[in-house]
Amino acid sequence: STNLATVVQIVPARSDIEKIKGNLLLTVTSEVYVQLDNGTIQDRAGNFIASTNVTETGAIVPDTAFPYLISFSFDMVLGRMQLTFSDVMDVMTFNPTAITIQDGSKAKFSFTLSDLSNTSTTSN
Repeated sequence: STNLATVVQIVPARSDIEKIKGNLLLTVTSEVYVQLDNGTIQDRAGNFIASTNVTETGAIVPDTAFPYLISFSFDMVLGRMQLTFSDVMDVMTFNPTAITIQDGSKAKFSFTLSDLSNTSTTSN
C-alpha cells in the first residue's frame, strides 16, 4: 500500500509555521528536538507509537527567503494602513521613513511617512 512508509513527511499548517518562525530562539538554534505523544501514529498492525522522550534531531534549515509585501490597505477614515507580508515580520524593526505613499507607479505626488508613525500587530 502507498500509505505505508518508514519516513513520514509533514507539511505543517501555515499558521503553525508562522508560530515557529515567530519564536526567535527556536529558529536560530543549532539544535531542534521533537517529542511524540502516544497515539501520534500507528504501524500497519494498528500499534500506536509509544510516547518518546524529547529527541534531538537535525538543525532547522534557516529561513533565507526574502519576505515580500502581498497587499496593503489604507483606511483614511480610521487613519490606518495595513500591510500584509509573505512571512512573519519583526515589528520592532519597523522603519516608517522607508515607506512612501504615492499616486501611481510614476508618482506625480508622493509622501514619505515620518518617524512619528507607530505600529500595531494583527494575526490572521
